[in-house]
Amino acid sequence: MERPSVFQQRIIQPTLRSQDLIIQAQSGPDKVIAFCISVLQKLNPSNRQCQALILAPAHEMAQEIQEAILALGNFMGIQCHACVGGTDVKGDIDRLRQGGHVVVGTFGRIQDLVKRRILRTDSIKMFIMDVMNSKTILDQMEDITQRFPPGVQIVYLSPRVSNQAVDIMTKLMREPLYVMAKKDMLAVEDVRQFYVLVDTEESKLGALCSLCTTIPATHVVIFCNTPQKIDWLKEQLTAREFSVGAIQGSMGQTQREDIMKAFSLGTYRVLISTDLLLGDNDVQEVKLVINFDMPTGKKKYSRRVGLIGRDGNKGLAINIVTDKETIRMKRFEQFYLTPIQAMSLEDPVEE
Repeated sequence: MERPSVFQQRIIQPTLRSQDLIIQAQSGPDKVIAFCISVLQKLNPSNRQCQALILAPAHEMAQEIQEAILALGNFMGIQCHACVGGTDVKGDIDRLRQGGHVVVGTFGRIQDLVKRRILRTDSIKMFIMDVMNSKTILDQMEDITQRFPPGVQIVYLSPRVSNQAVDIMTKLMREPLYVMAKKDMLAVEDVRQFYVLVDTEESKLGALCSLCTTIPATHVVIFCNTPQKIDWLKEQLTAREFSVGAIQGSMGQTQREDIMKAFSLGTYRVLISTDLLLGDNDVQEVKLVINFDMPTGKKKYSRRVGLIGRDGNKGLAINIVTDKETIRMKRFEQFYLTPIQAMSLEDPVEE
């Protein structure tokens, strides 16, 4: 891995600032590596006491985290022990008495060891909870955290962060940062993104025609924000002999399906739509997405760009923007930590 992924950067950077975090993310190696790297940055290898405590949702996950910590921290001489239910607790007791920089385990076993003071918490700097939204576990979380020294950094991760979890965690944390990661958000970093700067709104049509002519993409999706803009743009492109289909909310379901089928078969090379298209799971093989109008929110931007990444497809996302719209585009760029590069119409990038 040459550089951390977008999601890893969104976790690692605030943890290095010792900020408490509430993170919504699906299970996977991307998440595990992110908080393992964060943990290793906090450790003092010369102190053999537990400095980071990690709760895992299941035995297998605890062992996966342990293996990642040991592999990534091998050059530092980091020791990590996994404590899980269903194993001999005497083995955990003997191992913990020998010391270890990181302890990872399931809730029941960890809670028992902490209450019995076998797992010492005096040196803990970081507490990570990679758990489900179990009411029983959440209600008992304070039993563990109240034994920590002041200033311990707390990180809570779950595939779905419930309102109850937020209420409990905010009582245990200090001004937590929320990182709500969604699948379509994570796809943004894998798509090459560009922008074409035009002087006026009226100049966009010429830029669009130039892009559609010079980039040989077979399936092009153009996004507009209003049905009126779609009707106008379809008329303009059709007059210039582009093969164009368009869908919008006023159409019946059957009509929309017919247009989508024609686009999929190649009858239409270009499809114009509002964000209505984002709810259609049958959109495949999109090679070029063009934002004729910049979307109104971050989620819409990620979902538009994410059309390209379906089923491992590769392609381009291009934003046609006026100077005023670059402000919103830069916000998306900063939020997703992904570069959106300037493109010249005289020398456009090929797919």
